[in-house]
Amino acid sequence: MAIPLGDDAHYVDTTARLFGWQVDWQQRGLLSLRRGAWAAKVHFSPSGGFVRSSVHGSAREARELGLSEVIRLLEREGLAARPSG
Repeated sequence: MAIPLGDDAHYVDTTARLFGWQVDWQQRGLLSLRRGAWAAKVHFSPSGGFVRSSVHGSAREARELGLSEVIRLLEREGLAARPSG
């Protein structure tokens, strides 16, 4: 599926990829992310704006996070890819 246009969707997608998360775009603006014991489902509007997220991992119950909290999780639990060159 094509990535929905919009700053929020682009920012989450790019950050997840940069920090080594598996990225899977599904129908209707749903982005599934996975890395190790962590999994996240991030929902976007048709224009790519952040709507809500559900995150769980490492023996924690699922909880909702705001956009900035999702980004912090991606960075904290990921491993930054080294630029090629």
